[in-house]
Amino acid sequence: MLFSGLVLLGAMAAAAGSVEPGRSVAPVAARPVVYVCDGAALTRMAWNREHGRMRFVSAQALASGAVPSSDGPRCITAAELGKLQRLQAKPVRRPASLASR
Repeated sequence: MLFSGLVLLGAMAAAAGSVEPGRSVAPVAARPVVYVCDGAALTRMAWNREHGRMRFVSAQALASGAVPSSDGPRCITAAELGKLQRLQAKPVRRPASLASR
């Protein structure tokens, strides 16, 4: 894969146990899907082919919830991923391919 790594911050709606009949379940707020991308020409070509125009987001925008989840996947740089980890209470696991950078 041409992307440097993958960080999936997307919505995960996993039920923890069964739901009683007739009882409603609160909807889970969707989070945007974000990939860790570099700016290499081949990465941009692959991204454009798969997802359309490459759009980078900042750690601050992700942490504040300003990035809409319905607008398709976005990119974040490795440096912004580090900032996002510091902004969040629970650190995001960094892909092994980016750990040495």
